[in-house]
Amino acid sequence: KQRKADRRRQTLPVKIRGANIKAATRDISFSGVYFETDSSFQVDSIIKMTIDLESPQAMQLECEATIVRVEASGTSKVGVAVRINDKTLVLTPR
Repeated sequence: KQRKADRRRQTLPVKIRGANIKAATRDISFSGVYFETDSSFQVDSIIKMTIDLESPQAMQLECEATIVRVEASGTSKVGVAVRINDKTLVLTPR
């Protein structure tokens, strides 16, 4: 299956909103994210998450996303691929 946007391999902190779940991206694109976490998720679930972007302006990307794949990542972590449905870029005070 061909991707809609080029993915960039980058590790960024992720927080799943509404749950005390932390994760880290493995790669990210304009249309999707792959992250690794200790928690399990169900395919087709919709989640809300915040990604801390590495930038001098202290920006976060707030997203609503649909889980499209869940897999063992080769470590004790779970790999989760999501399609971003909606996103907002937010400046946050440091």
